Amino acid sequence: MNIMNRLQGFSALIFLSTFLVFSCSDSVLNNDFKAKRLLVKDRDLFSVVDTIENRELREAVKFLYAYMPLGDICDYDGSLYIEAAKVALSTKTSTEWGPSTPDYLFRHFVLPLRVNNESLDSSRRLINRELMPRLKGLTAEQAILEVNHWCHEYVIYSPSDERTSSPLATMRNGEGRCGEESVFTVSALRAVGIPARQVYTPRWAHTDDNHAWVEAWANGKWHYIGACEPEPLLDMAWFSTSATRALLMHSRVFGKYNGPEEIIEQTETYAEINVTENYAPVSRISLTVTDSLGNSADGAVVEFCIYNYSEFWPALRTISDSQGTAKAIMGRGDILVRAYKGDMFGIVKISPNNDLLLDTVILDKKFGDEFIFESDIVPPSEGSVKREVTPEQILHNKIRLAEEDSIRIKRLRNSPGNSPEIERFRNEIPENKKHIGEIILASLSVKDFKDTPFNVLKDHLVNIEEATTDSYIISPRIGRELLTPWRGYLLNIPGADTLKMNPKEIERLVSSIKVENRYNPQSIPISPAGVWRLGVADSYSRDLFFVALCRTFGVAARLNPVTSIPEYKSEERWIKARFSTSDNADMINSHREGTLSLTYEGGVVEDPKFETHFTVSKVEQNRFKVLSFRNREGFEGTSSLKSVFGEDGKLSLDAGYYLLTSGTRMADGKILTRMQFFNIKTGKSSEVPLILREDKGDLRVLANIGVDESIVERCGRGYFILVFLKFGDEPGNHIFSDIVKYSKEFNDWGRGVLFIYPDSNSLNSAVRKSRDLDIPSNFMFIDDPSGELLNSTAASLGFSEEVPSPLVVVADTFGRVVHFAGGYSIGTGERLIKITRRL
Repeated sequence: MNIMNRLQGFSALIFLSTFLVFSCSDSVLNNDFKAKRLLVKDRDLFSVVDTIENRELREAVKFLYAYMPLGDICDYDGSLYIEAAKVALSTKTSTEWGPSTPDYLFRHFVLPLRVNNESLDSSRRLINRELMPRLKGLTAEQAILEVNHWCHEYVIYSPSDERTSSPLATMRNGEGRCGEESVFTVSALRAVGIPARQVYTPRWAHTDDNHAWVEAWANGKWHYIGACEPEPLLDMAWFSTSATRALLMHSRVFGKYNGPEEIIEQTETYAEINVTENYAPVSRISLTVTDSLGNSADGAVVEFCIYNYSEFWPALRTISDSQGTAKAIMGRGDILVRAYKGDMFGIVKISPNNDLLLDTVILDKKFGDEFIFESDIVPPSEGSVKREVTPEQILHNKIRLAEEDSIRIKRLRNSPGNSPEIERFRNEIPENKKHIGEIILASLSVKDFKDTPFNVLKDHLVNIEEATTDSYIISPRIGRELLTPWRGYLLNIPGADTLKMNPKEIERLVSSIKVENRYNPQSIPISPAGVWRLGVADSYSRDLFFVALCRTFGVAARLNPVTSIPEYKSEERWIKARFSTSDNADMINSHREGTLSLTYEGGVVEDPKFETHFTVSKVEQNRFKVLSFRNREGFEGTSSLKSVFGEDGKLSLDAGYYLLTSGTRMADGKILTRMQFFNIKTGKSSEVPLILREDKGDLRVLANIGVDESIVERCGRGYFILVFLKFGDEPGNHIFSDIVKYSKEFNDWGRGVLFIYPDSNSLNSAVRKSRDLDIPSNFMFIDDPSGELLNSTAASLGFSEEVPSPLVVVADTFGRVVHFAGGYSIGTGERLIKITRRL
């Protein structure tokens, strides 16, 4: 069954469930709204709902308030939600599809302003006004395609940090990562009344990355599109075949949801639904959890984990029932299962390869046990996805994309973006605070420069004393939050006069903040001012609040760059903050430290990379939390063993129970993983070997291709690499960047690396871009306008119909292929270097 048919299969179920949902949803909504209102300190934050006279509008805004994360209540004015609801309600009568959209879908997939974890803004009215004239007379399917073309006029893919920009910021900047592109596109579709949701694979199984895209509803069916990446038809995208290899794909639906999809988790704000079956073959997994004697274990936490970024990431978490059974629906590839209850846990690798898998996990380990667990992880195999499209449709779409590129480029040339805000700040820094202004600017991320307004930066500059020089007092950035003007506000809270240079009093005040993670399960950062107004926050926002208070009142503070625990500086030492709340108990008891000594004897790579080759996790409340090694405060970076642990391989860490996970991705797709569980004891050094497993027999001749004489002329005799790619699309950008990262290694190898583009325009664009990079002389760029080289190579490799893009081939001049890989795959550069070292 193909993807489109699977998407259509849910439509009848949705209509059947609509009546049942609405028979109870109003009473549930009222109860949830009242409960949240009673939770917060400043209940006037909800008063905007009471002022609305129109019943339909009032109920719509009440729904938003009942299920929005805590920060949305205090960090945005209520008029934002009233305006968004008005626009949404207007589309019920102003569009062709509005009258036929079920209320059930409207409430969950049109009305909500929030898509995922982005910053919010007033884009809905603006987008509605700009798009509606373009959609006049179109069907819903045509409108979805047209909205995506409009989005492409504004935004293309560009990697960035984890903080998700608002739709307006993404529009203004003209670029965004896939999470931002999909938020923008969903926002645009909802602005014109088309039900839409972001679909997310949080971890690919076959490569270290993730991806987000969009599903939109038209005439009783969900269709998928690549956000800001228009194709000639719906249900077409570059990731279609990659999605067949995924182990999990999900979407977050705000509100109490009761649709036909499997609900992975229902939180106080959203339901996480499983849409994997829409894209890939799945297995219905039923695991029995037992103790070491074979007795079933009810109430055990069971995690279904995907290997990615050198950790086994818990994609699904559930609780075993009274029979000790835990169930999941996931793709057909290897999965690591962790289960724990009390002080016992167990691990097992499962390999779903058909419709149903029955297995058992035994709680036979005790937290604190030291042991090694090795496994070979094989990701799902790639399936085929067919969509009938004519050459004329493809050509027409290419012409439109080129026109849209021109529109976007012209708009960006004529738009200053956020630079006037930054320049105004630079110009208004007084001479006596030049050093403070420089530290503020140095603390900003690339994204901060693109969306931080003048008034935010000025608030920090004005409210810092002239003599201050410590960046841990001056910096407005703490973690992954949107920058806000919190200093002036916090200086005027009740009791502020007791907080100056007084971290103990600040700890006492922060302890009065009630921690309620369930009302902000995504840990979307609440502004420090918002935390004070609410009197309640998730633990991460509470920690940000502590650091902000410290910095406001002259105390150097930070989130620890490895553990993210809040700390303040006293007598040149970092002291962990102590709050009188139960969730802070681990921090209070973690002042005992030991040393981790990682020893690495070489082999696979010279200097293993964090999140590429290994991770270190600490057990906290029976869960494995990966330590975050950062190269800059607030933003995680991929660091190496030497840069984190130093030449001696040692690092001071809190005493406790730890896990070292390492993995080697092989050319055939499997990952050789190793987990070592160990303890760090107070005042002692724990020596742990970092071992990257190898398979010496991994490479073999896979196929034979014809080698054109022009390749021999360029590369000489011996091995070479062919990279067939497209310029400007996300997979092409990724693979080019991946390979260029290893320019020195490829230069040392000395053999030819050919980047092959489909036409001269793409070739010329790629050549121009390469001039700004330090490209080795053995990197060569050619075009293949007839497609003969690509088609003959693909046919020899067994691609009889659709050829994956990009396509990478390692072969020699006799035509013997030792490696080839098609489609989207992060880490290609490193894998190719590994292969070249074995040729």
